[in-house]
Amino acid sequence: MVVRPPMRDGPDHGVTVDGFKKWLLKKVDANHDGRISKHELREAFRRHGGGRLLATWRCDRAVHHADTNGNGFVDDAEIEHLVAFARKELGLRISTHGM
Repeated sequence: MVVRPPMRDGPDHGVTVDGFKKWLLKKVDANHDGRISKHELREAFRRHGGGRLLATWRCDRAVHHADTNGNGFVDDAEIEHLVAFARKELGLRISTHGM
């Protein structure tokens, strides 16, 4: 299962880093506090086709990879690490350049 944020031209055309960040904050950050919790990320994985066990496993791996300060959240300063995880582990096409 690959979680893909919705994009104008469809999932096969990729998304920019800024577009991915905006999608995360708009669609995943449920309480709009500017950071992504394990619970919020788990729910996003589940909404996009992951079962409970798979969503929990992927979410835990993603937050562990991205949460460099160990506070249990992925904040603005750590989103780049979540982008790297999404590229490598989830196969998302996230570009630093405009699509």
